[in-house]
Amino acid sequence: FFIVAIPPLFAIFDVLIKYQGVVFVSRWILLAVFTIFGLTLIYRYAPNIKRQKWRFSSWGAITVTILWLLGSYLFSYYVHNFGNYNELYGSMGAFIILLMWFYITAYLILIGAQLNAEIENRFSGDLKPDS
Repeated sequence: FFIVAIPPLFAIFDVLIKYQGVVFVSRWILLAVFTIFGLTLIYRYAPNIKRQKWRFSSWGAITVTILWLLGSYLFSYYVHNFGNYNELYGSMGAFIILLMWFYITAYLILIGAQLNAEIENRFSGDLKPDS
């Protein structure tokens, strides 16, 4: 929402032009905070293990968010400058690009889950499933 909806609002309202830089930076920060919180919820409640206490964020969520934002930017740059998907696949190029981005995102989420599992395993002993 922050990435898609804010730029058209600048085109409609000329009053917001002087705050354009602040809004541009803050929307990426808000996106990162919501992503960290969402991934933390997934990493907290998806595995079937007992946890010690609730934390707002985890190292896996923070790492994945940074890698995801950087990876999304680099993938966008690659598709825009080097990828010839529209020439190769025609109208299906956008769908193929979307699937590749989903693949990158899913892979990064799994890396974060593995990172959290290893950190928790290192500091709290063996992980036992709930009975």
